[in-house]
Amino acid sequence: MLVLLVVLTVVVVAYAGVMDAPLLWDDVPLLDHPSIAQLRPLWEYLSVPFWDMSSRGNVEPLFYRPLTTLSLALDAHWHGRNPTGFHLTNLALHVVNVSLVFFLARRLQASVLAAGAGALIWGVLPRLAECVSWIAGRTDELGALGVLAALLIWRRGSMTRVCIASAAAAIGMLGKEMAIAAAFALAVGELWPRPSRGAWMRALVPLATLVSFVTLRTAVVGHLAGPALEGVTPSGRVLTVFESVGRYVWMTLDVWHPATQIGVVGGSCMRFVVFGVVALLAAGVLVGRYARRMDGTWALLIVAGVVPVLLVIHAVPLPWMVVACDRLMYLPWAILAVAAAAGASRWKLVGWRRLAGAAGVSGFILSLVLATRARTAVFADEVEFWTDALETTPSNNWLPTFCVNELYARGGLYRESLSVLLALEGRAPQPIPTDTRPLVARALGRLGRYEEAYRIRREIEVAKRTPGERLDEALAALHVFDLARASELAEQARRELPQYERAKRIESSIAEVRRLRKLLSESPPSGLEGEIVRARLDTLAGRGPDAEQAWSTLLARPDLPAGVADEGFAVVADIGSRDALRRALKAYSVRPDARRELIVAAKDRLAFADRLQREWPRVVRALVRLRRETH
Repeated sequence: MLVLLVVLTVVVVAYAGVMDAPLLWDDVPLLDHPSIAQLRPLWEYLSVPFWDMSSRGNVEPLFYRPLTTLSLALDAHWHGRNPTGFHLTNLALHVVNVSLVFFLARRLQASVLAAGAGALIWGVLPRLAECVSWIAGRTDELGALGVLAALLIWRRGSMTRVCIASAAAAIGMLGKEMAIAAAFALAVGELWPRPSRGAWMRALVPLATLVSFVTLRTAVVGHLAGPALEGVTPSGRVLTVFESVGRYVWMTLDVWHPATQIGVVGGSCMRFVVFGVVALLAAGVLVGRYARRMDGTWALLIVAGVVPVLLVIHAVPLPWMVVACDRLMYLPWAILAVAAAAGASRWKLVGWRRLAGAAGVSGFILSLVLATRARTAVFADEVEFWTDALETTPSNNWLPTFCVNELYARGGLYRESLSVLLALEGRAPQPIPTDTRPLVARALGRLGRYEEAYRIRREIEVAKRTPGERLDEALAALHVFDLARASELAEQARRELPQYERAKRIESSIAEVRRLRKLLSESPPSGLEGEIVRARLDTLAGRGPDAEQAWSTLLARPDLPAGVADEGFAVVADIGSRDALRRALKAYSVRPDARRELIVAAKDRLAFADRLQREWPRVVRALVRLRRETH
């Protein structure tokens, strides 16, 4: 137990920086889901899709992971929106999984030191930092927890053990679908190499568990669609499978260089395609040579490690555009660590070889710890995370560019935001690709180029619009006070998704804009009251530059009522440009009735904007590199 305690201590030290990590990437929309934001009765989670973004305009749920949803809901109940609590749970789950790897290696006759080394190496792999440091990466931890527990519980020939192990596998499946590997593994463990009648009866238990899970999942979310392979030719799909295999094998050899985005579907990298073909041929040779020598335990272990990989090599369509992901190897590398620990225990090193081996393993582990701490620091800084992703992404993967654009927009650096989007022009077959037009329109609206933004919105093909895109056009129509068109689009979105709260909010804004415009045309208030009404009108219409200018002017007036000053400053702090916010903060902070929490929030946003401004040269260099690689 002392060895395990040392292992877990090193793992915790390696991931200590995770407690400072913010909500990142998919974390925000995920935690906004009603089933997570508000704790519900336990049984309801069995009927809720995991990634159901219908409240945000996405009508197709993708995954069924009720245990993950419930765990996030419990964290939200206990910790609110404080990301530290969520990261603490992720780290605790990883520590438990490291312990399971240790005990599973011991069960396969690994020595204490070999089991400890295997568990520690797996526990501090830099490529697995995504699972621990990213809240949404919890899915892989929960899925692996069920699989590892099932393998540890299982004993060949024991119906009781098979039933308990199948229950653990079911728990893993409710965490993430890849845990179906446990059901196949338990069945193979009983049947390999010569099944008896009793073995068939025991194998039916995990298989029945698998069928039950698939039935439940299908009833809730249906089949899994894979938009990433739309438009890819059959030969391109085959190349993608080979490339995916090649990348995962290479990632196993190079664990020191994790990446947020790895490859892109349809843009095959031939060296990894060749590597994948060679790896598959080598695997076939090894299976043919050693398959008959394996007992049920080793067959079970291999199936548990191979099935999760088979699920993510794009043999079936997957709902993401990258070829490979670090986090998807969480379970396969755990199984590999167990097998390596068991195999290493057979080596009998003595004398200087033993010392050299210990020194080599220690140096290897130290390099992993340092790399993991560095990667964790990247996850602890949202600006660094997306800048790093932009610097390392393939030129035909636009996701990091889009996310960097959103960062700069959130910081009030709207010109830089638009520049990021327009930099895609050199990487695309046309000046403004279809995929980027909505984002370009949004950026133009933030800069006050309302007519231009509205024109781009109207050019988007109507049949392809989602409810969310209809509302984006409704906002563009509202910017130019085309209230009839804005009302029509908002109503269409609400009819398609009656629970769409954003549609209701926009309809409310349209009604209020109509009321204020009528007021200004029929009996316009004068003086300060009139200025306030016009500022509110611009705010409700989403005319950011006009609103920030109006409120900044009002904040400079000493006779502005306290409540109205708070309202105006909150608007500028939320949507204002960096320069406008700086001016508004200077005017608001000298007021005797200024609210401290508003000032603190504004200073935080300014600090965020200043940080983005400092990183701008890196972003420009990355965009130039991406454009150059395209040509």
